[in-house]
Amino acid sequence: MSGELVQLATNTGLPAVPDYLKNVEGDKSLDSIKQYVRPPRVKVVQAMTDEKIKELFGVGDVVLLPDNIGILKAARDERGNVLVGQTIPFVFTPLFFFTEFCLWNPLEMKGKLPAIRERTFDHNSKIAIRARDFHNRKMPCPEDPAHDCIFCEHLNFIIKIQGHDEPAILTFSRGEFKAGQNFAALIKMRGVPLYANIFAANLAHRKNDKGNWYGLDISNPNLDDTSPYVGEELFKQYQQFFEKYMKDFEEKLIEVNYEDDVIDVPSVSEAASSI
Repeated sequence: MSGELVQLATNTGLPAVPDYLKNVEGDKSLDSIKQYVRPPRVKVVQAMTDEKIKELFGVGDVVLLPDNIGILKAARDERGNVLVGQTIPFVFTPLFFFTEFCLWNPLEMKGKLPAIRERTFDHNSKIAIRARDFHNRKMPCPEDPAHDCIFCEHLNFIIKIQGHDEPAILTFSRGEFKAGQNFAALIKMRGVPLYANIFAANLAHRKNDKGNWYGLDISNPNLDDTSPYVGEELFKQYQQFFEKYMKDFEEKLIEVNYEDDVIDVPSVSEAASSI
């Protein structure tokens, strides 16, 4: 496996910043905004993904939202079908981990209700308790009892992707929850600080009786050309990242925007038996 990343098309719609706007001395206009931490989120493009994203990327590609930056390009045959086993993984280091619990409104209520009804980091909350009970994760939507709200646990990793300057959020929930659990187990097996590790994210195809989709399986890198651990200099740098994110999390400043990710894969309770 090569550590080289395949850069996809980028479309931010912004021209280059003029020199006079770079590093403006004494500027404090962004200070109050910078206190909120909202890293871009890693998303695998699905068949049901928003058409605006699919105008730029193909199904199976992995991108950073909302910046529309590609981090993995799916290999395809001459007909455009995704070749999972021939797609080059991307390589990354996890910097920080946290869980969040959300109560999602039904997809059928899109445009009438916010996507997320309630959210919390509290592991002892009613939302967390029901999110972890696969037999009690649904409740009738108060505004339309014909459809269900879903309690959901999100496993969130802030990661540093090789070849990209800005850290990103890699989140696992619903149909990808088991893959997130497997990743957490792999980290624990290493027995070193979280931010000392290097992993590879491999494109994977999922399928069950509810449908099929693409996800990410996390594995050890190919040891022929990538060490499983960062160097000493990076280790010290990433330790500072960890301490910063831990402080931000304790102060409830980290925000994850799940809402631009249409619920386009089965819930974990539906998918767990077949993944």
